[in-house]
Amino acid sequence: MVKWLTDSLNLPTTDVKETSSRAGTWGDKPCAELDAIAPADLRNMVETAINKHMSKARLKRLDVEDPELDRVRELIEELRPG
Repeated sequence: MVKWLTDSLNLPTTDVKETSSRAGTWGDKPCAELDAIAPADLRNMVETAINKHMSKARLKRLDVEDPELDRVRELIEELRPG
């Protein structure tokens, strides 16, 4: 996660665990847990990123039947407020 994002979302940061396989290349930069982002914020960030790179028509054409994808959709719906 990039610093401006952790700053703008006011996410708690920590040092990388020394036991992490990425510890050697991460250096002394702090890290943040992805699940520290509110679900609605994360959903919006992902949707915005996808929409920047793909039209809704193209995305709809790529929509295929996939049990794993169906489960992801169910989880997304569970995370939606209200």
